[in-house]
Amino acid sequence: DYQTGTFGTFEACSCEIESGKKLVISAGTHITLERGLSAKGEVEIESDGNLIQISDSAVNSGSVTLKRNSKQKRLDYTYWGSPVAGQNLKAFSPGTRNSLFYTYLEGENSFQVVNPLTTSFDPGKGYAIRASDGANSSTSELFVGTFIGTPNNGSNISFDLKYSGVENGWNLISNPYPSNIDLHSLTALNSGVTDGLYYFWTNTNAWVSNGSTSNGSYGTYSQNNYAIINALGSTPAATPASGDAVYPSSIVKPGQGFIIKAKASGTLQFNNSLRTSDTTDGIHESVFFNNKGAGLNKDRIWLSLTTPKGSKNTLLLGYVEGGSNGYDPKFDAKAMNTSDRFYSICEDHGLSIQGRSYPFVTGDVVPLGARYYDPGTYTIKLENKDGVFASGQSVYLKDNETGAYVNLQEESYSFTASHGDDNSRFEIVYVPNVTLTTSSAGKEDVQVYREGEGFTVSARYSSLEGVELYDLSGKLLYKKQLNSKKYTMSNEELPSG
Repeated sequence: DYQTGTFGTFEACSCEIESGKKLVISAGTHITLERGLSAKGEVEIESDGNLIQISDSAVNSGSVTLKRNSKQKRLDYTYWGSPVAGQNLKAFSPGTRNSLFYTYLEGENSFQVVNPLTTSFDPGKGYAIRASDGANSSTSELFVGTFIGTPNNGSNISFDLKYSGVENGWNLISNPYPSNIDLHSLTALNSGVTDGLYYFWTNTNAWVSNGSTSNGSYGTYSQNNYAIINALGSTPAATPASGDAVYPSSIVKPGQGFIIKAKASGTLQFNNSLRTSDTTDGIHESVFFNNKGAGLNKDRIWLSLTTPKGSKNTLLLGYVEGGSNGYDPKFDAKAMNTSDRFYSICEDHGLSIQGRSYPFVTGDVVPLGARYYDPGTYTIKLENKDGVFASGQSVYLKDNETGAYVNLQEESYSFTASHGDDNSRFEIVYVPNVTLTTSSAGKEDVQVYREGEGFTVSARYSSLEGVELYDLSGKLLYKKQLNSKKYTMSNEELPSG
């Protein structure tokens, strides 16, 4: 018998567990095999243990038991995926009603019931499974998800990604291995079919009926339940104002199902290069989401909007290598359509995560938008920061309604708002009065800023008829007729000096 928690982790060419003997891979430990595992005896992988294999062609034999601890209430759903072959759905969660096991239909953006009695987990596919009917209705309690079968390995695992248009492309997948995987590596391996936008269902927020709120006649109240990560970074689901936000990590644990955004139909490929014993991506610890960008230069801020209901919604705004000030699915993620929303605006998109051109320039301006459910007092706050912002770069919230500039590095900003959507009141700027204007256009409409190697003129509401550039003496240097909201002048078009 061997237990890694007692005797330590090890690496081997291969490993055979003889009949009558038992190998336990303890929580927080791992073993690494160049080739295969032969389980003639017992193998148990505890929750947060890792079995890592190097060779994609290695063949495993025999059966292992992998456990995944999950916190659940009776009505909670968890997105699951199996790290072993042959695990039946009903045997995995016998207390769940047969009608509450689901797969996801990309083209319809909806869930479809699957028969758990005759269906086993497909490697790499995600399943939404409700908690047992016998679970506590009000308090989260431990559910130990137990997978029994031959451990999945190598590059023979793939998933058929569906993509039926830019508003679709959502696929429910999972970590197919009995070890952690790195989402950034998964994105790099499949760059032809995805830009690496991932959503994790959290069960954090329940729908609230109209009768138990102070919202007048606005209807049922919903909050964002998805934590989101892409190449720029991550944002949490909505959290109570007094609670701690849980950010997703690029390191994903065994058994975890999650949503991936496809950009084209094709095969999503898995292989052993994704597998890791790491428990953090360098910023956030790996989290198993139930009830609860590496290598790039980044300057980032996380902003939160706390509502009168005490719900806190967080957005991420960052300047990243390869990013642009236009909409880019690799670095931008749309905000969920919930009762309260808080997002940055790019073109016609409301974004929970927005990546912009790197390096950061102080002349940049980023519009913010919000949906207010209850009339009352809201608060915008700088939640987190890194890069130049951790070194003291000012972050001003500009209130176009009052004319106020507030440095969020020094204080939060509280204000009153009525029920409804507002995409024009707030902007993020980095120096006061950063926007250049003329007498014929208000500051809220026209913005001029440095973008990459050129200068951009951008109108938010109406098209520009043209751009004229003068020197300080009043001499006309450059003229361009337009019929668009945005125009960028490259350095080559501008006179020297």
